Amino acid sequence: MLRRRKKDFLKQVKSEALQIHNFLKQKTGLDIFVKPILVFSGYASMSFGLRPIDGVYVIGKSFLHEFFDKDPVADFSRFKIEEALKEL
Repeated sequence: MLRRRKKDFLKQVKSEALQIHNFLKQKTGLDIFVKPILVFSGYASMSFGLRPIDGVYVIGKSFLHEFFDKDPVADFSRFKIEEALKEL
């Protein structure tokens, strides 16, 4: 019998956010906290909110605009971030 390994999505998202943080710091010199976000597109039976679970924001796609409007990136660093992310 095959056992399915349980994936720790919250741990994975936090790890990837840290990798993006380190990449941006190296490329831009900006020490920016990257918020880990896990977005679900089609789980109507789940309830979502804008409070983090173990440091990760778990939201439904309908909350994306509200999430980004709540805490916008400062304009002075937005260009540097966009340019650095184009390399990925």
